[in-house]
Amino acid sequence: MLTNEQKQSIFREISGPRAQDLIAKLISFHRVAGGAEILQAMEVIRDQFLAAGLEAVRLERFPVGKNHSYWTWDPPYICDRIDAYLATVSPESEEKVIFRFSETPISLLANSSSTDRGGWEGELVEVGRGEAPQDYAGRRVRGKMVLAHGSPPVVHLRAVAERGAVGMLVLGSSTPDLDHPDKIMASGVSMGPAREHPFFGFALSHRQHQELREALYRTRKENKPLRISARVKTRFRTGHFRALSAVIRGTEQPAKELILVAHICHPKPSANDNASGCALLAEMARTLTTLQKRKELPPLRRSLRFLVIPEWRGTVPWLHKNRRRTRNMLGVISLDMVGEDQEKCGSTLLVGSTHGIQQHFMGSLLAKSFRWVAAQKRTARLRKDSMFRWKTEKYFGGTDHMPFVDPTIGVPGLYVGHPQDFFWHTDQDTLDKTDPNVLERVGTATLTFAFDLLNLPAEEREGILAEAYLEAMGRLTEMGREQLEKTRSFVPKEKKGLSSWQQFHREHLRRQGKLDHELNVEKAVLMSCAEEFAGKRMPALKGKATELGELLGWQVEEIRGLVEEAYQTVLDRGGVAGSKLRWRKNALERKANGLVVHRLFEGPFPMITFYDKVAKRDRGWLYKMGEKMWQMHLYEIPLLYVDGQRTALEVHQNMEHEYGPLDLRIFMEYLEVLARARLVRLVPVRK
Repeated sequence: MLTNEQKQSIFREISGPRAQDLIAKLISFHRVAGGAEILQAMEVIRDQFLAAGLEAVRLERFPVGKNHSYWTWDPPYICDRIDAYLATVSPESEEKVIFRFSETPISLLANSSSTDRGGWEGELVEVGRGEAPQDYAGRRVRGKMVLAHGSPPVVHLRAVAERGAVGMLVLGSSTPDLDHPDKIMASGVSMGPAREHPFFGFALSHRQHQELREALYRTRKENKPLRISARVKTRFRTGHFRALSAVIRGTEQPAKELILVAHICHPKPSANDNASGCALLAEMARTLTTLQKRKELPPLRRSLRFLVIPEWRGTVPWLHKNRRRTRNMLGVISLDMVGEDQEKCGSTLLVGSTHGIQQHFMGSLLAKSFRWVAAQKRTARLRKDSMFRWKTEKYFGGTDHMPFVDPTIGVPGLYVGHPQDFFWHTDQDTLDKTDPNVLERVGTATLTFAFDLLNLPAEEREGILAEAYLEAMGRLTEMGREQLEKTRSFVPKEKKGLSSWQQFHREHLRRQGKLDHELNVEKAVLMSCAEEFAGKRMPALKGKATELGELLGWQVEEIRGLVEEAYQTVLDRGGVAGSKLRWRKNALERKANGLVVHRLFEGPFPMITFYDKVAKRDRGWLYKMGEKMWQMHLYEIPLLYVDGQRTALEVHQNMEHEYGPLDLRIFMEYLEVLARARLVRLVPVRK
């Protein structure tokens, strides 16, 4: 593993300003997946890889069309956004240009269809949010455009699909940011619904939306319609998604590799998301090869691969092509939005964990690298104290590590990046929102981790195991402390009588189940320390890991005993007999416990084409759920627990142990949506 001086060498050499210069080049391109400009942006990164001396630099092509699929990923078209224009044209007093594609291409809604060559002119009708049938009461929208501030997919469903509107003007975000009234957020409609019910549309800033509402108010007073002129040119076609790959080969086990991936797509400018990740990959490659040439860093024993792709659209085809090599993939790190000015963006860097769902020591090793970087007071090149907030986070998907993590692939995956901030997916995600100091710190930590993992000798595995054990003890102890605190602080609600105590009993059983869940996770993490990169376990270390796992089991028994004592004390204090308290499953729990979930597909969850695959009647429910789907950790995460043996209730309980309370009714509705989409089968338990 790297010495402190070798880490300092990386920190001194890596250049945030150089990465920023590269970001400036990338944001000049409108980087829509499959388009011409994203290829130009990828060629910029390819030139950087070649200059750094990387090997096997390849720009691969993956066909897109009805006859091409990658597991369940089968996007039928690429949508080229070529040109667009929007203006108010009458009454004469309201004439105004609202949008030109050349100025803000992000405003054109994804998967918009073309207007006639001469454009479209017609009436604009305001429909409030535009998400509910009552929003359209007394309003005729057929053949017209609607002005709405609801979710674009839902507005498309209600206005276009159900009522015959030709298009829509929407706020990209349903929660306007009044501190940034001119911000425009990218949005759109999924390919399937957009092709079934063609439309054209534009995302508006809060200011533009308010100005149009005021114009409508003035024209209504004059008893005149507000007329809009729109011209849109797009093209739906077959074509290719691209993937740029390069490698630094290991000297001893070159077939074994760690993958660093960054997606290069998104509308212009998209500086943080994700020109920052791509630029940092190039700067990390230059830093590594430069230091190796100067003999300041040793050669890599195993290989390091750099992968630049359109998000998911390039990742899944590349992974599908290389699916027979996944057993040689040691892990993947997705670098996504890694260069933010944290003060301007109000953000904190998230460093993903492999601890919970994936049960691997790799996440702890990455966090260790970030702790070292955070302890460095000044960045090496700029000599500036800069804001650098970071924290570890449980597994979440949402970007390019997700396809690798899928159980049918089985590659440990980590995320490094900032979550959605004030400027995410907007026209204000610009170069001034990036920070060279943050870029240097993220690059240093990631390279340090890569060296430590790829050059990890067998004799240092015992040290990794010891650290994992001590961290496990700390987590279990903290969990026990929290459970004791919650148990002792219980106060029954007098009006609810015995039902309040029954709820207390139920929560007590859930806490016990969470302890068991956490113990199983910790044991699996310990066992991962004893697994050699060839997929074989080292017998002596395996025995040590088993022994330490048993010690953790005894610790959990002690914690369980203390919590049980506190529970009984609370019952005695309230004069309640424990024998009166029983957890009786309700009807929904009995239903969930009677169904085993079977997965019906291989490969990653079809995130991009998911809305195209679900039954039409289910789209409305999914649209209504909106952001709650991410907040409740639905989409692909339930499938990480589906093994053909667990019941729906057991999958739900595992998710609650990992992420906290999850509404069982919504969870079961979601499983039924997956079943109707033929992605899972719900099979009654054999009695």
